[in-house]
Amino acid sequence: MACLKLFSGNLPEVANNILYYIRDDTSSLYSCVLVNRFLCRLAIPILWENPLFTKWKDGFQHHFLDIYFLFLDEEDKKCLNKETLVIQRIKSFSFKPLFDYPSFIKNLSTYQLEWQVVNWLYFIQQTNLLSNSSSTNQNEDSKSYISLTIKDHSNIDSLTLKNHESIINLNNKKKLLSKDMSNVICTLLIKLFIKKNANLNNLNISILSQNNFFIDLFEFIIMKPNFIKDIKYLTISSKNIYLSNQFDSFLYSIPKLFTSIKNLNLNLKVNDVPLTKSLADTIHSQSNISHITISFTKSDIIYLFDTFEYCSKTLISLKFLECDFTSINVSSFRGLKYLTQLKYFYLINCLGFKLHVIQPLLNISTPLMIKSLTITDGNISTNSIQLLLQKIGNYLEYLFLSIPIEFIRELIINNIIDYCDKIKFLHLNHIDYKNIPQICSLVSHFRNHLKYLTLEYNFKSFNTSNALDLFPNNTNKYEHQKGSLELLKELDKILPNNLDYLNLYISIDPNQLNDFLITCKRIGLKNLLLRNNNIENLQNILNILKEFAINNNNLNYLAYGIEYIDTFRKNQQKSEILTKEIQSFGKLEKMKKYDDLVINIFDFDKD
Repeated sequence: MACLKLFSGNLPEVANNILYYIRDDTSSLYSCVLVNRFLCRLAIPILWENPLFTKWKDGFQHHFLDIYFLFLDEEDKKCLNKETLVIQRIKSFSFKPLFDYPSFIKNLSTYQLEWQVVNWLYFIQQTNLLSNSSSTNQNEDSKSYISLTIKDHSNIDSLTLKNHESIINLNNKKKLLSKDMSNVICTLLIKLFIKKNANLNNLNISILSQNNFFIDLFEFIIMKPNFIKDIKYLTISSKNIYLSNQFDSFLYSIPKLFTSIKNLNLNLKVNDVPLTKSLADTIHSQSNISHITISFTKSDIIYLFDTFEYCSKTLISLKFLECDFTSINVSSFRGLKYLTQLKYFYLINCLGFKLHVIQPLLNISTPLMIKSLTITDGNISTNSIQLLLQKIGNYLEYLFLSIPIEFIRELIINNIIDYCDKIKFLHLNHIDYKNIPQICSLVSHFRNHLKYLTLEYNFKSFNTSNALDLFPNNTNKYEHQKGSLELLKELDKILPNNLDYLNLYISIDPNQLNDFLITCKRIGLKNLLLRNNNIENLQNILNILKEFAINNNNLNYLAYGIEYIDTFRKNQQKSEILTKEIQSFGKLEKMKKYDDLVINIFDFDKD
C-alpha cells in the first residue's frame, strides 16, 4: 500500500527524496521515467540538469542538441540560414517536446558546450560527405577505420583500448567547419537557456582564445541576473587573462555578480595586483565558501591569502594548481594561519614549494585535522612535506602522491610510514622497481585500514626513433616487465582482507596474473581495475580475466584497459582475434568501462 501511494504521487516529498539520492544513477532515473507520469515528471528535470557531460557517441540517431533546437524561434533560426546542413538537420525533427527541456539545465560548462556543438556539427558534415560518396568507398573506409579504433566501434563497453592516433583534436575539427558556426550555435543555446528562465547551480567558464562566444555574451548575461544568481560552483579558466576589455570587465564584476559561491575554482594564472584584489574581494564577499582552487604566477598574492581570515570557519578545502611560489614574499602566506578547519589540501604541479609556504599552517596551535592530501609533480621541499606529515599524520586518511624524482619519492614514502597510521585511500604514481619494498611496507602498515589502492608503474623510457612506433626499447621493456612481475608477486603475499578496490597500471604477464587473481578472489576483492602496458599474450590475458569474472561471486566489477598506440593497425589478424574476444565480454554484467570505475582522491572531497 505504501509503495502504491508513493508511486501514484500521494507522497511527493518522499518520492523527491528517493530520486535525489539516485540522481547520479542515470539508468535508474530512466527506469523511473517509464513507471508512470508522476515519476516521469520528477525524473526528467534531473536527467536534463547536466546534459553537456553526456559522452559522445558517433552514429547517434537523436542527440540532446536536436531537442534543444526544437525550441529555437524563427528569429534565432535566421542566424543559421547560411548553414544548409544545420537547417536540414533541425527540420528533420518536427515533434512537439513534452517538457520545457532548456529550463532544466543546472550545470553549464562553456568548454563542454563547445565540445558537444563541434562534434555535432562535425558529425552531420561527415555524414553528408559519406552519403554523397560511393557505397564501395564507404565500405572500404569503414573497414579500415574499425580496425584502427576497436574501442569506438566494437559496441562493447567492457574493455578500453586506447589508440592515441584516433583522437582528433577539438580545434582541428573546428578548422573543418564553417567559420564561427560553433560560436553562433553556442551563443544561441545560452540565450535559449536564459529565455526559458533556467537557473544555474554550476558554471564552468573556459576561455581559451579571444574568439570565444562567452566573451561576447557577458553583457547580455549580466542583464539577466536570475540565470546566475544562485551559482554555488564557479570555475573560471583562461590561459591568458588579458583577452579583451569585456573579459576584464567580467572578472572585475565577479564580487557583485556571485554572492552564494560554495566552491570557487580560479585557474587564471593571476599575475596582476588589481585583479588579485578583485578576486580577494570575491572570496571576502562569500559567506559560505568551503572549497577554493587558485592558480597564480608571481603576483602579490598577499591580498588573496589575507581573505582566508574571513572564511576561516567555512573553508575546508584548498587546492594550489600549478602555482609558482618562487620569489613570493614570505609574509604573503600568513593568511594560511586562519585555516583551522582545513580537511582537504592539494599541491598540484607547484613550483618552489618550501617550508615557508606552509609554516603558517604548521604554527596553528590546535590540531590540524587534514584528512586528504595530494602532492603531484612540481618542485617541492622534502623537509616541508616531512613536517606537514608529522603535523597531520594522525588524521590523514586519503593520500595521492605523484613524485617523478626518485630520491624525493623514496624519502616521502618513508615519512608516510613514520607518521601516518590509518590511510584508507592510497594512490602512488611513478613507481618503479626500487620502490617495491617500500610499497609492500606501506600496504602492510595500513592493512587494517586500507580499502582503496591504486599503483601506477612508471613507463617513462621510450624508443622514439620511429614516430609511429613509440614503444619501450627491449632493455626498458624487460625492466618494466620485471618490475611488474615483482610487484604482483609481492602484492600477492600482502593484500589486505578488507581491500575493496584495487587499480593497477603495470605490464601484465598471464602466468603471474592467474596466481594473483586467485589471491584477489580469496580476500573477496570487490572491484578490480587493470591497465596493461604489455601488448603480448593479450588473448590469454582476456581468457584469464573472463574466467575470473565468471567464477567470482564476491566481485562487483572488473575493468581492463590495454594501452597501445599503433599495434593493431599493423597486425590485422591480431586485431580481429582481439575484437572477437572483446565481444564475448559484452555479455558479462561485471565488466564496466575503465573510466567509469576509477575512484580518485577528489571523489572523497564531498563535504
